[in-house]
Amino acid sequence: MEVSSRQYLDTADLTFFGLKHDPFEDPHIPVDVWMGGALPAIENTFFLALERREIVILCGDAGAGKSILTRRFCGIAPSRRKSFRLIAPASIDRSKITSTALAVAVVRDLTGKDTSSRSPEERGHILRTTLEEQDRMGALPVLVIDEGHLLSNGALLAIKQVWDSHILFRKLAVLIIGQVPLALRLRTDPAIQEVTGRSRIITLPKLAQDEVKSYLAWRFARVGEKAEAVFDESAYRALAVKGEYPLWIGNCAIAAMK
Repeated sequence: MEVSSRQYLDTADLTFFGLKHDPFEDPHIPVDVWMGGALPAIENTFFLALERREIVILCGDAGAGKSILTRRFCGIAPSRRKSFRLIAPASIDRSKITSTALAVAVVRDLTGKDTSSRSPEERGHILRTTLEEQDRMGALPVLVIDEGHLLSNGALLAIKQVWDSHILFRKLAVLIIGQVPLALRLRTDPAIQEVTGRSRIITLPKLAQDEVKSYLAWRFARVGEKAEAVFDESAYRALAVKGEYPLWIGNCAIAAMK
């Protein structure tokens, strides 16, 4: 795979190809996402897993589309299931996430209450009663954590502890998004095997040649243009080899046009 810096089409490039708009501009709304290849099946799998209150770990190489797929999930979740309540920890440093920080985040996002000054016993009780109340109301809280490859083993264990805080029935689903090293660590590090054994790991695949063609066709159709006016079949084959994932395919396509 060829990794290139972010590329942009300028006015002269658009004029040369007879384009009124740049087909490679980033989407501005969650539903404006290419959903070709294996993505619909993957999205359906993690929706069903979250509805079952599982821990879902979505992994992929840089540029594979993890962040865009997550933004789409957050955008369409209320229409897919109105009971989804999305929760996100505020800590930017993912390696410093603790069970205390997660408990505070869950209660804060679900009720607006700050429990950071409470004792561990009080905080744990408030967390449990909050999740029970959400369950009685028909809500399904989903803890969403991106940059999951930066999570320490302690943070991963903390997530599992909060997820498993109810003895009989779990009241919380978890979605962790990270790069491929996270999946590798989960499968090889015995220190976090209790997390691995309770997680559904989904890895985003590389794009096949026909999917590259579909992806570029979607890109150009968004701005009312046709990709075949710019690329021929040999270009799709070359881009499938050089890019492998949407981000890099887009950058290589722009570089080729320029």
